[in-house]
Amino acid sequence: MSTSLAPSSDQVNLFHCLPVPRGSYSNVYERQALRMVIIHNAFIRAFNSILYYSAQIPISNPKRINSFIRYCDVVNENLHMHHGIEEELYFSWLEERLGAGSMTCNVDGHHSFEAPFKAFEELVASIRDKKKTFVPVEFRTAIYEFMPPLIDHLKAEIETLRVDKVKHIPEKEVWKMEADTDVKVQGHSNLTTSGQFWVMNGDGKYGAWFPPMPAPILFVCMNVTYYLNTDMWAFGACTKNRMIKPEFAAYEPELEPESSP
Repeated sequence: MSTSLAPSSDQVNLFHCLPVPRGSYSNVYERQALRMVIIHNAFIRAFNSILYYSAQIPISNPKRINSFIRYCDVVNENLHMHHGIEEELYFSWLEERLGAGSMTCNVDGHHSFEAPFKAFEELVASIRDKKKTFVPVEFRTAIYEFMPPLIDHLKAEIETLRVDKVKHIPEKEVWKMEADTDVKVQGHSNLTTSGQFWVMNGDGKYGAWFPPMPAPILFVCMNVTYYLNTDMWAFGACTKNRMIKPEFAAYEPELEPESSP
């Protein structure tokens, strides 16, 4: 880890989102890296929001702490689901078409932050189960242990999905994988929290098309399920209308520079 990130008092250090690739989500080859950046940035926003709000919660308010810990659980669960589906379905499919070893670095990247992330999950669980007291500095320090290797992995993964890497796969096959992935995600999703996670941490500027929810489901996420857990979603990086909150605006992404002709 970068030890300079570890706060000595109440200092909170947040992380910048990844630059967004130029391209169209309707172009299936440009879509691969673009979609992955949209997903990765949602997790960066989510952990930024956890870091930020960890310093705002009155430690004498157990109800507020409980809501915060529930939010942390949802973020952690979604990260597990994302990486599980990548390894089980997406990366194995790509490796069959791009060659043995082409996705090894991505799977290895998952392992690079595995131990400190597990330690953070255990800390969250111990607070949830009332075995430990919520100590903000300790809590943030646990996040700073896994965030640098996580972000290194998130950046490196994008390079394996660039157009020049995936353009040799037949277009119909790529679209089918998109559909298969959507089905897999839906099968692992929680009806009251998964969609809302993306609303509260997604990209309303460059990635309003993701996740590919039908309009009625998006409406439900913004206007129904949000109100089932308002205490928890208060910790998201965005409003229920997918607008980034001012406290996180400085960490929002820009488009990648245009390629030289």
